[in-house]
Amino acid sequence: MKTLTTLLICILIATAQISYAQITLEKTYTGVSAGIAHTETYGDKYYVMDVANSQCRIYNLDHSLWKSVGLSVPSNYYLYDIQYVTEHLFNTDNSIEMLYVCYNYNSTLDYYTYETRIASETGTLLLTLPGAGYNWITDVAGAGTRLLSYVYNYAVSPYTVTTKVYSLAGSLSSEASDATGAIGLKAYPNPVNGNLRVEYTLPEGLRQAELSVVNTSGQIVRKYTVDHNFDSLTLDTKGLAPGTYFWHLQAPGFQGSSQQIIVAQ
Repeated sequence: MKTLTTLLICILIATAQISYAQITLEKTYTGVSAGIAHTETYGDKYYVMDVANSQCRIYNLDHSLWKSVGLSVPSNYYLYDIQYVTEHLFNTDNSIEMLYVCYNYNSTLDYYTYETRIASETGTLLLTLPGAGYNWITDVAGAGTRLLSYVYNYAVSPYTVTTKVYSLAGSLSSEASDATGAIGLKAYPNPVNGNLRVEYTLPEGLRQAELSVVNTSGQIVRKYTVDHNFDSLTLDTKGLAPGTYFWHLQAPGFQGSSQQIIVAQ
């Protein structure tokens, strides 16, 4: 009996070791944030945002460098986000294109200024949107693809928001939609100093999840319960100290994408 028990323990230990071995570190991209791009012609790629060099670098799935794209930013601005690394979305040729957001912080008056740009892999600018800090793209049934850009002016109080709607040459594939966080969480305006609109999508079969607000120290400062009957909620951020926070959805068996939010004074 003792021998059988020992054998069972050994089997359990071996099984646990095999399970742990299924998670393997494949590559570390140091000093940059990374994502995955889905392209029709060239297949799936990794891409990274290099803030220090104002660059988007694209890698093959074996992590070998495929392309480096220099991104022009206004003087004293820095890269904030890169989205929609695709082809055939913003134009009809086979070149890689992307949307990116850059920002400037006015330390004297304590507000941010944003600018959105769309560029091809050669660095050629296809669109420049001063003030635009939040963008999303959607396919409209029977009407083509639309880009909605939210332009913020924090130099006035209360700040103003203007929405610009653009018709795009291509279409948003389901893969590209997934890659930009269609399932997960979107929150705007960003930065915010009042009401924050949070849009979320729960995976099929998930009826309820928890929306957590986490500060940079990893402390959960607020929690909300959301369910599948709604897809958005409005939150008052006035009770939060100015600074950077992260919002994310989670539930048993589900971990949604995170969204960084800056609460302004």
